[in-house]
Amino acid sequence: MNKMRVNILTPIPFWHPGTQELINGLRENNIEVFCLDIWELKSFDQNNRVHNLIPSVFKGFSAKIYRNVFRRKVIKKHIHENDIVDIQWCGYYYSKYIDLIKKQSNKIIASPFGSDVLRATKEERKIQKKIFNTALAIVLGRNWADTFISYFPEAQEKLRFNQFGSARFDMINELWSLERKRKLRIKHQIPEHKIAVTVGYSANPLQQHLLFMEMLKQADSEIKKKLFLIVPLTYGLNKNDPYYINLKKTIAESGIEFLLFEKRLSDMELCESKIISDI
Repeated sequence: MNKMRVNILTPIPFWHPGTQELINGLRENNIEVFCLDIWELKSFDQNNRVHNLIPSVFKGFSAKIYRNVFRRKVIKKHIHENDIVDIQWCGYYYSKYIDLIKKQSNKIIASPFGSDVLRATKEERKIQKKIFNTALAIVLGRNWADTFISYFPEAQEKLRFNQFGSARFDMINELWSLERKRKLRIKHQIPEHKIAVTVGYSANPLQQHLLFMEMLKQADSEIKKKLFLIVPLTYGLNKNDPYYINLKKTIAESGIEFLLFEKRLSDMELCESKIISDI
């Protein structure tokens, strides 16, 4: 009997840190996992190696042309007949290729993450609908199932519920104590009487940091004095990005004490950043 193979369609390198944990969990259960990024034309093999599927002679604009011309060929080559194809992050743009993906394998699972649906426009959801109509099952957390059904009522019977976990939650549970929190706040120079509020989790403008800061401007001065902002910018940070420059300036001028995380955090550091935060 052939070993089960799951082909995960997802951006590589993985923008979501839980993706690697899912891969590891599947492999621990003797399931072969292959990851394919059909947008950048990259793959991630059984030995955790990332492969660029674009010949090295193509750079910049020519690489972009190569991707557009050969994307269908890459899909045909790397999605096999018996693969279970799990589309993780169901951006509406997958709809353009969903018929070809189905032709390669009809065992398609859609795993919407949340904002791929919630941030989509009405027109984008009309296009996105094709992904969910084609999928055999749609995997998501119960916490937003009602909202999903309100957008795609015809897909209700396909829903399968699974809340993707993270070992980092277990680490936080093991590490958390009032004494550790106190010491970590001293380490990061967070005054004891301040309420530490974490704003967003990445440098992506979709986190709406600036909207939050605009709302804070309207808060009473006594409330501002009680706050300490923790702003993680470790994922997707580009220090030349006007958004980042504007955000840093806005936070500095807010009159509220703050801590920016700008270097990628280890699992331990990430857990500690959650322990020091009150909200």
